[in-house]
Amino acid sequence: MENRKWLLKATPKGQISPSHFHLTREAVRQELGDGEVLLKNLVFSCDPAQRTWLTASSYIPQVQPGEVMPAMSLAQVVKSRHPNFVEGEVVSGVGGWQEFFVFSSAELETAKAKAKDPSLSPWQRQQAKYRAGFLKLDKVSGVLPPGVPNEAALSLLGITGLTAWTGLLKVGRMKTGDVVLVSGAAGSTGSFVGQLAKAKGAKKVIGIAGGKEKCESLKREFGFDAALDYKAEREGGPSLLRQLKEAAPQGVDVFFDNVGGDVLETGLFNIKKGARIVLCGAISQYDKKATEMKGPRNLGELIVKGASMQGFIVMDFAPFFREAAVELAKLYAEGRIVVKHDIVEGFENLPNALCRLLAGKNVGKQLCRL
Repeated sequence: MENRKWLLKATPKGQISPSHFHLTREAVRQELGDGEVLLKNLVFSCDPAQRTWLTASSYIPQVQPGEVMPAMSLAQVVKSRHPNFVEGEVVSGVGGWQEFFVFSSAELETAKAKAKDPSLSPWQRQQAKYRAGFLKLDKVSGVLPPGVPNEAALSLLGITGLTAWTGLLKVGRMKTGDVVLVSGAAGSTGSFVGQLAKAKGAKKVIGIAGGKEKCESLKREFGFDAALDYKAEREGGPSLLRQLKEAAPQGVDVFFDNVGGDVLETGLFNIKKGARIVLCGAISQYDKKATEMKGPRNLGELIVKGASMQGFIVMDFAPFFREAAVELAKLYAEGRIVVKHDIVEGFENLPNALCRLLAGKNVGKQLCRL
């Protein structure tokens, strides 16, 4: 069998493009050792975090040229010498941009041990902890309730949904009656945040997206109370700040930000006293050099309003994942959360799918199917 792999060709200095990756082929390793599993990838998750993994400032070691591009995926067991996995089972994990990969329980145990090694620095232990999370495999049958498509293991009940739940409820500490603002609201995480906020009793949920079509989708498909178009001013329409003040004249209690830059700055101008600002991502800044990145110039708003602003990495909240998955699955079963998958077909289109996500062309969870 032949294994196709997408490797990083060159570290992006600005906007990422398919030219930063190159396709290679090699024979699939057939001989397995004890505790190893050979898997075939089926569906790949495209996530904004992948762009940060290509930089030195990420929370995991930087992906280097010549290495397989990491990615969450759904995969099927082809052959197993591990007692917990049998041929034909579907699992989720970080399979990377390759058709086949080998899971090693020994490699996982090594990462777990490093995460607890007192001789390593706190940051080295933290990176080892994240690596252990990346090496772990989860059986889809044990995660998804009946009737839920397997792809949901990469969206609602995967890192995306867990990020939405954790950021809104644990970091943002959303309460019944809060006014919630979500940027990047038409993406997978943002759309789940808005729907979860409604389900948890938010007084009003406001989404920010780019373009009339996405804004209409926020209200029609995901149940947002208001949708703000950050592109409107370019076409002679109202500014984002004006739209925000009209939608939330008294301000917002929770601002879940996926975008950073100008959008984050605008949101800070309309927060209530005691507001909680959740920093989940900064997709508008990922392609920029450090000297070109835009940060909010109005941090004084946090002081005046007694507000808090906190960033987070979802894997730090792993003890809550079970609770989150149970609640999200229940809301899905009750029809209170809609799952939308935006699927690109073909392994050869993986780089295009990621670039499509980073350009903001997706609505819902961006996936690529082998």
